[in-house]
Amino acid sequence: MTQSSNRSGNQLPVLIRRGGFNPRPPRRTNDTFSCRCLLAPKIDLGEKAEAKAKENPDAERQFLQRLKVDEAAKVMGGRARLQQVLDGKSFEAVINANKDPLYHLQRAEDILSTKMATAFDTAKAGGKHKNFLRDYEKLPDNLIEKAVRSIGKQIALHEIWIADPVAKLGLDHGYPPERVREYQVKWAKDINRQSEQMGILQGILEARRGQQR
Repeated sequence: MTQSSNRSGNQLPVLIRRGGFNPRPPRRTNDTFSCRCLLAPKIDLGEKAEAKAKENPDAERQFLQRLKVDEAAKVMGGRARLQQVLDGKSFEAVINANKDPLYHLQRAEDILSTKMATAFDTAKAGGKHKNFLRDYEKLPDNLIEKAVRSIGKQIALHEIWIADPVAKLGLDHGYPPERVREYQVKWAKDINRQSEQMGILQGILEARRGQQR
């Protein structure tokens, strides 16, 4: 699950609704989300810790069980919804029931994975980043894997800058809040481009592995 940081520095799970939280319909039907969440990278604990890490599919239910009933009901938007999750129904299924797909809750990592796969298909069809694809298709796997790691580091840096602009601008940068926000928007656009490029590189590697089978 993708994470974000609150002001205390704690890591919180991020769930994003398509179309944002505004009850009015989005202006364009292809809007992914309109909230202003700032995503921060998961702290790298090393390969050994990563190998031991396991996703807990029952995490949401266990979290709700630890809350007082009234608090858990507020989280779910009512006791009836809460009871459905406690009875075993999935968190997303309860939240998304009887809602327009544009307003469905989705995990950030699922949105990003789909976006990255789409970037490869678009470039393959001669669209955006077609020259980037053409140049990297000529390279061996080890150089493409190196590029993936390099872009991943750049994305992590940009996410840190967005969450904490001082990390990039310095303590005495002197910029007004609106200027800092402009930098954050720019860095977010950089991440968007870098994520698409990473998706293209991963698409190249996956296509080659598929041909070897």
